[in-house]
Amino acid sequence: MPWAKVSDQLWGSPKWVQAPAVARGLWVTALSWSMDQLTDGRIPAYMLPMLGGNLDDANALVDVGLWDKADDGGWEFHDWSDYQPDAASVKAKREAESTAGALGNHRRWHARKGITVPDCEFCTTPASGTRSGTRSGEDRVTRIAPESSRPVPDPIQSSSNSVVGAAAPVAAAAAPTTTRKPAASKGTRIPEPFTVTPEMVAWVQAECPGIDGRRATAAFIDYWRAKPGQNGVKVDWPATWRNWMRREATSGQPAKAAAPSNADQFMGRW
Repeated sequence: MPWAKVSDQLWGSPKWVQAPAVARGLWVTALSWSMDQLTDGRIPAYMLPMLGGNLDDANALVDVGLWDKADDGGWEFHDWSDYQPDAASVKAKREAESTAGALGNHRRWHARKGITVPDCEFCTTPASGTRSGTRSGEDRVTRIAPESSRPVPDPIQSSSNSVVGAAAPVAAAAAPTTTRKPAASKGTRIPEPFTVTPEMVAWVQAECPGIDGRRATAAFIDYWRAKPGQNGVKVDWPATWRNWMRREATSGQPAKAAAPSNADQFMGRW
């Protein structure tokens, strides 16, 4: 669909200002019709009533210089070719777009699927280069096997033990080797249940004597269970527990009873 061009300075043009409002409406409507019908700006006299105008409106456009009188009794847009595309150019563009679209459809729906369609001007059979036909002479669709699915003839062994028709071996290119770094652990939430092992008890006995291990561990578990989202994910939970115990030991709380004298007494507090 072609588009008519109208200058953004039309509103202040002396010719436009002098033309009556009704004549301006006729000018715009006629511009649209002429571009649609590809008349190169010519307005036949019989079209005047259909375009919403009359002889007075047409004469008013002639008087201000927006239209010119034509030899056939109609009118022409003044300097049409200076501003609007001519009919020949529009038709050539349409033809090019139509051909490009048809070729694109042929490639997509025919060539890629390996078929020949009689009504497609780009479809030909691979052997003769012409459209195929049935015995009655009517066109039909010919299906052509895609390259990847066509059978490959078996090689023939000659008397000299050489393979006839076999393609020369092609050395396969060595695939590049890449060394992948081990994926870093993304961590987990606190295990259920969280178990304090004897080794962990021995550690806290040596590193953080005097803390209430049962109370500190219960607070540790409750804190991390309530922690939402990614903030509650850790890679090494025993290490996180040890850091918690260190902070517990240095939190400034009054020390409990003296540290037990042996591991068995300390284990009893868990």
